[in-house]
Amino acid sequence: MCDVVAGYEAAAPKLRKAYDAVCSRTLLAPVQDLLPASPAHILDVGAGSGRDAVWFAQQGYLVHAIDPVPALSCQNRGHPCVTWIEDRLPHLNAVTGPFDCILVLGVWQHLSEMQRQASLPRLYALLAPRGTVVLSLRHGLGHPDRPMFDIDLDHLKAQADHHGFECVHEQGTASAQSKNRAAGVRWTWVVLKRRD
Repeated sequence: MCDVVAGYEAAAPKLRKAYDAVCSRTLLAPVQDLLPASPAHILDVGAGSGRDAVWFAQQGYLVHAIDPVPALSCQNRGHPCVTWIEDRLPHLNAVTGPFDCILVLGVWQHLSEMQRQASLPRLYALLAPRGTVVLSLRHGLGHPDRPMFDIDLDHLKAQADHHGFECVHEQGTASAQSKNRAAGVRWTWVVLKRRD
């Protein structure tokens, strides 16, 4: 994970610009109907530039935004309904729940199998009863400075089931960024609901 963090730190100014060019409402359209109503408590893991965290706060949500790369999110730290925390999966030691919804967008591909196995029970523990985890899973080539691991969707769903989740949504989409679309990058949106 340290190599990934260094890669994001080195590219932070360029990545902030690319991330903030994407509309949160459009990006989240595949899961819009499964998001809790405001003022729910949202945890944005891997919040990046803070684009989605600030968007949720503007809709009336209470948001904790977590990222291991402070340089990415420095522009958006002023919103009063967003609490910014430097932390990362799998442990998320700096945060306590419960949260109604946890966003893990564009993160899972950077976690090793061991980190993924440790992340699922931690995410479960941070959720409120019947809370949801929203994941966007990247498929395709990544940047060499930000290493990625392949994602087996069936394996993820089996692991999630083992840790007390029910998969309630799965949808494939093209990348929101034109450069990534041209490179064949695609995404799968998955929503896991905590069973209680």
